[in-house]
Amino acid sequence: MPDHVLLHTLALLGLTAAAGAQGAAIDFGVWERYRGTVQHPCAAIKRGDLDRARRNLERHEWARKYLEGLRKGADGLVAEVDEGWLTTFIPRTTPGCYGPCPACRAQGLPWHPNGQWSWSASAPEQLSCQACKTVFPNEQFPESVVVRSTWDPEQEFGFIGGDTFKCFGYTNARPSLSGIIRARKVGHATGSLRRLALAYGLTEDPQYAQAAKAILLRFAEVLPRYLVRAGYGYGEYADCDPHIAAERILDLPNDELVYPPNVPDRKIYTGYWSASRIGSSGMDGDWVGNVAQAYDLTCTAPGVYTEEERRRIERDVLLEGAYLAACDPDINNKSVGNCYGAAMAGMVAGHPDLVHFGLGGFRRAVEEWFLPDGGSSESPAYALMTMGGIDGFGLMFRDYSDPPGYAAADGERLDGFDACRDTRYGDCWQSLVWTLQGDLRHPPSADSYRTTGIGASSAELIARG
Repeated sequence: MPDHVLLHTLALLGLTAAAGAQGAAIDFGVWERYRGTVQHPCAAIKRGDLDRARRNLERHEWARKYLEGLRKGADGLVAEVDEGWLTTFIPRTTPGCYGPCPACRAQGLPWHPNGQWSWSASAPEQLSCQACKTVFPNEQFPESVVVRSTWDPEQEFGFIGGDTFKCFGYTNARPSLSGIIRARKVGHATGSLRRLALAYGLTEDPQYAQAAKAILLRFAEVLPRYLVRAGYGYGEYADCDPHIAAERILDLPNDELVYPPNVPDRKIYTGYWSASRIGSSGMDGDWVGNVAQAYDLTCTAPGVYTEEERRRIERDVLLEGAYLAACDPDINNKSVGNCYGAAMAGMVAGHPDLVHFGLGGFRRAVEEWFLPDGGSSESPAYALMTMGGIDGFGLMFRDYSDPPGYAAADGERLDGFDACRDTRYGDCWQSLVWTLQGDLRHPPSADSYRTTGIGASSAELIARG
């Protein structure tokens, strides 16, 4: 729910939800052992799904129109994706996230801690405020405060000078508009990757897989150096190996990067609740799921990927992207989405420990975060947000079995597991259906709105549950 009021509430809740114990790192040896057992595509889109989609293309005009639009966009990307495009939209420096508009404040206008920003791939170096229409970079509001990483001195972060802002509970915040731009660029690259992968999955045209591979390899080049940072407009960066930062997010081995007048305390503000490496606010799992699905759809394209390229993408994009999530032991309406990303990365790369970690988060969500009868522990809006973060489990875990010879550390082995059939997932959907009003909307309580309801895209999952 990309709503500013909801994000405000999430940030406030994050002040109390952050202090979780540090988790364990990913054992890359497990991946080495089992990666060869994966049969692609294996994630949320299975081979049977693609076969059914192709039959729909033969039978239905609506399907052909969908593919026509998909291919039009993908064809444009094939022509655009070159070295310049890759370095522009997948920057070397860690993305930022949100931040308030300094021009709104200077003009005496109301401002929101996250800002109200417009960005376009046609002008990728610019950011516009939807409220006051100011375009950045702007000489009246220079990013005169600069901090540089000592762990990776190539990374430098600029922030607006002058008086600080109060962003939710963060008293002295400085917006980084260049960081917001980097986040929007990464979002565009990820959306482009998804389009290319879907186009290949439906057509098996290798030019789409080639362009998708180029994007994935660029992420493999930069992601291992992306720092762990505090999301929203907080602007703190862990100035150390991202794996160590993920494992010790509230007990960093050295000072984090902060701008004045703030002083480091060797913690990332709000801990895992808002932590990110890819430009989110504690919700990197969606990105991980997108790149894993794209790789899953394209990695077997004949003559496109070399074995070394596959290994590099699996290690430096999929597993690297899931590392932060794998260290977070808490369950909340953000972390469950990160568990989804971790499970998909594990399923696609061949890391069954990671699959079990992610599935464990899903089980805890439907059995602990939701009430015993499937009811929401919070408002309908929060329940729907949580369900949106875990909907991929219902698609991934359809008759899932662990690799031959594998058993988890606790001895569990999954054979023919179905997330909709073998958990309380269906009860959670049933409760949301039962609490709809006569107008098929939920009561506008807490952070829910008059328009809050269940989208049509959930119909298949509800039927399976």
